Amino acid sequence: MNLPPLNAPYAPGQLFRHMDGGYYEYDKSVLFADDQDELVIYKHVWPFEESTWARRYSEFKARFTPILPEDLAAAKAMDRQAVQNGIEQ
Repeated sequence: MNLPPLNAPYAPGQLFRHMDGGYYEYDKSVLFADDQDELVIYKHVWPFEESTWARRYSEFKARFTPILPEDLAAAKAMDRQAVQNGIEQ
C-alpha cells in the first residue's frame, strides 16, 4: 500500500493561536482512514478546558498561526473569563 506523505512541518508541542483567539498545542499528523487526507491532532491549552481535536491539515494551516511560548505565557497573564468572552464558541 502506497500511503501519501504527511506534510505538516510542525514539531510535537509546537504552539499555535487560532484565528478566533484560543491557544493550542500540536500533537501529531495522521491519515484519515476514509480518504487518506492528512489530519492534524492538536490540544486546546487555553483559555478553555483542555481538549483534544482533529482537523484537516489544509484547514489547520489556514486557521492557526504559530506562536512562541512567551505569547502563551502573556495570554495566560490576562483575565481568563474576559478572554473566554471574547472568543466565539
